[in-house]
Amino acid sequence: MLVMKFGIFKEYWGDFLDNAWSVHIHYCTGTMWYIYLIIQPYFATHGQMGRHRTNGIVDDCGLKQIFGPAKQYTF
Repeated sequence: MLVMKFGIFKEYWGDFLDNAWSVHIHYCTGTMWYIYLIIQPYFATHGQMGRHRTNGIVDDCGLKQIFGPAKQYTF
């Protein structure tokens, strides 16, 4: 995640006020996705399977709402 943040630091924070709202939303959702990629395996490997499964169910429902039938084609 630090590599990602470092890679876009100047592009995003350098002209923060000039960026469109869509850029801010994209940045925030990308950051949340990276955090999610870190915490999900952590929950699964540290005895917190309940949280892991709950997050998986919430994520699955969220992706179906956003992407609809396209989710069936993901890996």
